Amino acid sequence: MSMASHIRRIEWADIYKDKENLGQTDIPGKLRIPKISRPHRDDLSEEATVYVELIEAKLRNLGPRVRAAYNLHNNLAPPLRRSLTFLATAVRNRTIVVCRSDKDGKIVIVSFKDYDAIMRREMADYELVATDPRTLEVMVKNVKTAAERYAIGLFNLSVISKELLFSTVGVKQSSSRFDKVPGPTAKHFANTNPAYVYPLFKTHKLQKDVLKEVTALEIPVRLVQAAGNTYLSRCTMLLESLLKPICIDYCTKGVNEYCKDTQDYLKALVAWQLQTSQLHQETPELFIVAADVAGLYPNIPRDLITKSLSRALRRHTAIPTTARKCIVEFVIFTINNAIIQYGGKAYKQKEGIATGENHSVSLANIAMHYVVESVAPAIRKAEIFKRYIDDILWISFGREATKEIKSALQAAFHKSGLKLTFREFSNRDRKGSVEFLDVLHCYSSDTKLHFVTKDHVKQTSKHRCFLHGTSHHPSHVFRGIVLGEASRLRRLNELDKDYFTSLERLREKCRRSAFPERITEQCLSVSKTWMKRFASPTCQSRKPRIARGTAFPQALKLTAKERDLQLSATVVYKRASTLGNLLTNYRSLAHASKQPVGQSRPCEKCALCGNHGRHKSMVYKQRKFTTHGQVLELKQDLDCKCYGIYAATCNICSAQYIGQTKNRFSTRWTHHRSTWKEHKVNEENDNAALLHHYATKHTAVFSTHPDITQCFSVTFLQQPAPKDLDACEAKWLKITQATINIQKMVLPRLR
Repeated sequence: MSMASHIRRIEWADIYKDKENLGQTDIPGKLRIPKISRPHRDDLSEEATVYVELIEAKLRNLGPRVRAAYNLHNNLAPPLRRSLTFLATAVRNRTIVVCRSDKDGKIVIVSFKDYDAIMRREMADYELVATDPRTLEVMVKNVKTAAERYAIGLFNLSVISKELLFSTVGVKQSSSRFDKVPGPTAKHFANTNPAYVYPLFKTHKLQKDVLKEVTALEIPVRLVQAAGNTYLSRCTMLLESLLKPICIDYCTKGVNEYCKDTQDYLKALVAWQLQTSQLHQETPELFIVAADVAGLYPNIPRDLITKSLSRALRRHTAIPTTARKCIVEFVIFTINNAIIQYGGKAYKQKEGIATGENHSVSLANIAMHYVVESVAPAIRKAEIFKRYIDDILWISFGREATKEIKSALQAAFHKSGLKLTFREFSNRDRKGSVEFLDVLHCYSSDTKLHFVTKDHVKQTSKHRCFLHGTSHHPSHVFRGIVLGEASRLRRLNELDKDYFTSLERLREKCRRSAFPERITEQCLSVSKTWMKRFASPTCQSRKPRIARGTAFPQALKLTAKERDLQLSATVVYKRASTLGNLLTNYRSLAHASKQPVGQSRPCEKCALCGNHGRHKSMVYKQRKFTTHGQVLELKQDLDCKCYGIYAATCNICSAQYIGQTKNRFSTRWTHHRSTWKEHKVNEENDNAALLHHYATKHTAVFSTHPDITQCFSVTFLQQPAPKDLDACEAKWLKITQATINIQKMVLPRLR
């Protein structure tokens, strides 16, 4: 969380401190619209005002201190820093592509030519729907318009509230019509990004000797869709908020197979073990069988989703028939119109559903339960039956019952167009074992049922490490990793001796990761005293904290006075980007057919570039920006439709003005033209800074009432994330030494 956001939350919490349920809302987190306004300073308490002033004063001159404390102690040696610069340049120039492996944590570096060949080979199974940006833009616009109609339809049928409708598509009802929200808030509903895909290399399937000899094209890959921030993300999040409670209720009826996580499964298993041990005097022969659905998401039939979702809505909701039909149609619409992009071309998935979409897990769970429920009589012969999405496990007595359950499941899934693979273990098999999630079931003569649970360590994870101990993470991060991993091992290991063996493996892994030895030993000595597998939380509920995240917690540590002023404020560590994150560029490879060119250009459709009435263009196509003798290359392709940081350059003296906007540049300059036409000079209002410049520096020209298009030219400099606008404006003010600005942004160097 940035400093601006932290200060804003402190101020609003102070305003509403006497009101209950502050911050509580029924709107899902991904649909909430962030508020960027701040309350008036006169409405704040003295404590809040002093706290804000102290924080701003602390941050204002923090740049030199941070550089001295951290840059001089960089954990990358100079040769490594030069190597990183070389790699980043090669990635930016599309010479190489840095990729990740599927399960063994490797970094795979391939040439762009090989990467492009792999992607085009994998995309052959997708349907090509658009080859040029204009066609894609029209498709996205039509899909968003249709999705908006579905959302309004759900509101008219009383399925969703007006607040949920607004958070999804940005429309409000006024009398008998629906109006779109204007202003900066509209930016949250203007997402036109399609999903993108990237490969994960299955290097764990090849032997080390073979891996050294094969080419990148010969390594098997798994294609992953990144669909978390697309033009349909808000709609799918709305559907997820409706479907998730229905999914949980549906999966616990008929056959109670719902499994939330490993702990949920282990608690059910322990309860069954206790009950079974009391009922049976002798140890019965039992079978533990695990099954996996092969390629669930890309292979799940869409007609199966329609049938299963219709049944779940009919049985487990009181929603009218018309509303149920609308929900099902909306879901299928989002599946059929999910567009993915690679190399500037748009594709659609022919079968199945997107792996990373918001509602994919709920839809998969509902469809899987529909299949399992069709063989409920056979499933009821199992002692315990649990499913986590596409992973199934059951325990049954006797070979005949186990075979009957397996045959029934195999037939039901085959009928639905899906394939199951099985792994089996009997408590009479002394060398057998079977895993489910991260739980390993294996033989043991120490228990009555002759099997115990242990932590499952995959072959690909045996030599993995945590984050390296020489990194700049605070000590509590290492402590949290050790204690968290020890807590997981305590849950998984049924016997104490297995738990202690796992702790020794944890100690060795911490040593490989160069963790501080003192912290490791302290945490492990505490962990050895834990005897309860499912210990209740020891921490008491506290008042909600208002945290500010930073990569430099020591530099921003709260003083005693600041803690006294704001008991709810705290500083937390925010990890910086990893080298892998800095060097991967899957998104840019997907959304552009060639290397993008940084430039400022007119859109040819608005008044700012001379396409309305008598207006003349103030924007000219340029790739470089000149200021104070410096020639800076522009990094982004920006036009009048974009938002962000812009510069206005005087056509007479080349003095410059730096501004920012959350709206389109064309909208912001409509306000500038309006202020210019008023011809009223104001020495305190930055909105009139352009007029003030000509009134004081070019008086003769000002007296002739010139048009603004004759006086200034506009350059679009940068489009950062909305939360970074203030920091970027401060950066450009410093670079250009903008002399026209009246009120200059003064911000800390650290956020």
